[in-house]
Amino acid sequence: MGRLPPGVPIRFVVEGQGTYADATVVFASGETKRVEFHLTKTVNVQWQLSQVLPHGQISIETAHGDEPLASLCAAPTGIVGTTLARQRMSAGRTRWRAEFTSSVEYPPRVRVATGEVELVPGETAIVDVLRFE
Repeated sequence: MGRLPPGVPIRFVVEGQGTYADATVVFASGETKRVEFHLTKTVNVQWQLSQVLPHGQISIETAHGDEPLASLCAAPTGIVGTTLARQRMSAGRTRWRAEFTSSVEYPPRVRVATGEVELVPGETAIVDVLRFE
């Protein structure tokens, strides 16, 4: 597979027809790990902005269970209800963290919102990204 940077969460994904599995792993320098994938029915997830924010950028990270957070997407802010991303994901408890960086404030102030959602196999989930502090 080549060399991977140590200490950085890396998400490995396997997608099948209507199935999905992923695992996030952090490697130490020179470390080798075994990663197992368990395919489950796909969950379609829509991430939407549910709070009024000035112009800027939102970055979303997610993690399943106790895995480390890994980058999911980055998107510019828009109006409330704007879809930030649509993703196929694994079922189960998913933690998320969103960072908003304003492009109209100097110096830029980073605000953070966090949450948790239970993703159910075969269903579509809408995650409201809000409560930035």
